[in-house]
Amino acid sequence: LCHCCGAGGLAILSKGELVASDYLKARDVRGSWFPASRHVVQTPLGQVQTLNVHLRPQISNSGSVIRGYFSTPSVRRKEIDAYFDRLDDSLPTIVAGDFNENKDGKAVHFLRKRGLRSALPEFEPDADTWRWKTSIGTVHSQLDHITYDARLDPIQATVLKEGRSDHWPIIATFVQAE
Repeated sequence: LCHCCGAGGLAILSKGELVASDYLKARDVRGSWFPASRHVVQTPLGQVQTLNVHLRPQISNSGSVIRGYFSTPSVRRKEIDAYFDRLDDSLPTIVAGDFNENKDGKAVHFLRKRGLRSALPEFEPDADTWRWKTSIGTVHSQLDHITYDARLDPIQATVLKEGRSDHWPIIATFVQAE
C-alpha cells in the first residue's frame, strides 16, 4: 500500500505471497502525475509479475478536460514505456489499472505491440469501467484494463459495478497458456 498525490495511491490485494514489490516513478516523463507499482506474486502457476498503473488523466495542467483530451495521450504513452522498461522479461506479466484511455489509446497500443492483450474485451467488449456525472448526463467509457502476455490465458474477466469510485473494478482469472 502506498499513499501518494491525492488520487495516486496504490494497493494490491493478493491471495499469493508477494515475493517482491517496487514503487515506481515515471522517470523523466514530463507531465506524469502518478506512480506505479511492480509486484512479483507466487501463484499456483509459479511467479507472475504485475504492474499496477494509474496513467495521466485526460486533464490539462490548467484543469481543462478539452485541452487534456488532446495534450495527454503522449504522456500516457511515455509513462507506460518508462514502466515497461523496468519489467523482468523472464516472468509472465500482467499490466493492469487505470489507463485513463480506451482500447485504442497510445499506452494500450504500446502494450499490444509488445505482445500483451487486454482481457476485458475478450469477455465483455462493451463494458464500461468508468462513469462521470455531468450537468448534461453521465458519460461512460472503458478506461481501465487488465493486459497480459502470451504465457497467460484469461478464462474470465468482468466488471463489478460496485463501489463509490468513478471507476469500477475489473476481475480476471488466468491460467497458464498451453
